[in-house]
Amino acid sequence: MNDRPEQWDWPEPVQEMMSDEDFAMIVQEMAREPGYHEARARRIAAFEKLRQEILSRKSQPPEIEQPELPEPVQEMMSDEDFAMIVQEMVRTPGYEEGRARRLAAITELHEYLRNYQVFPADGLNFMRDDEDNEK
Repeated sequence: MNDRPEQWDWPEPVQEMMSDEDFAMIVQEMAREPGYHEARARRIAAFEKLRQEILSRKSQPPEIEQPELPEPVQEMMSDEDFAMIVQEMVRTPGYEEGRARRLAAITELHEYLRNYQVFPADGLNFMRDDEDNEK
């Protein structure tokens, strides 16, 4: 393997600004091409049409499109549907191990919150009771 840096054949640096003379020469060459003036006239007309359209819309408020409402969702899942979903989940490989990990994490979080000094000893139940009273 060669540890020496390779010598690159870098291109010549590009000037930042084009001179006015170079620009004029390029425009003259473009103007000599067949169909240039017709294409330029079409572009100018298209830009003018777009400008007029933008100006006309400036005074008109945009129309608000009403999105299609989704179909209503049933509020409760039937017991049969829930049982079917649970049966499918239980068949998934690793479900029981994942369930045990989730239960352990939930239990640990619940114990942490129960022992947290900001909440009273029955704080979690107390908050749930307040939510029921607000309804």
